[in-house]
Amino acid sequence: IKSYRAIQQAQEFEWGVTKEVRIRNGVMIFFLLNIALGVIGTFWFRNQTRRSEIGLRMAMGSSHRQIQNQYLIEALLILTLATIPAVFVNIVILQADLIKTLGQEVTDNGYITANKWLRFVITNGMTYILLAVIVAFSAWIPARQASKVHPVEALRDE
Repeated sequence: IKSYRAIQQAQEFEWGVTKEVRIRNGVMIFFLLNIALGVIGTFWFRNQTRRSEIGLRMAMGSSHRQIQNQYLIEALLILTLATIPAVFVNIVILQADLIKTLGQEVTDNGYITANKWLRFVITNGMTYILLAVIVAFSAWIPARQASKVHPVEALRDE
């Protein structure tokens, strides 16, 4: 006879999913959702203030796809510009050895954590790609709505 707690611990160990992993995943999803809502709100506000520009572009012959692409490129450019100082801050943190890693305790173990620069490039690259997907999707929603506005209505608001 085994206790329920022992069965649960054995299952968590076998699957590799512990309470700590679930909490971290939940917090990560919460923050990504907040980022997405912030980007949607920002671009929704920008669309409302630039309605006349959108109407003029559509009246001059821009397609719905061109309007959407303009907003997506703008969102990714803003993300890239915000990433540059963040990478410099990450480099300072990395150089100061403020993050304790497995590489400091065990050398030549073959893990990515042993090579701090490789880990730095991989984690920052994955973070940028994940944020780029979130930002692109979050900017696409208001851009799609903005491109559906009839040019006459948008120019009339001017």
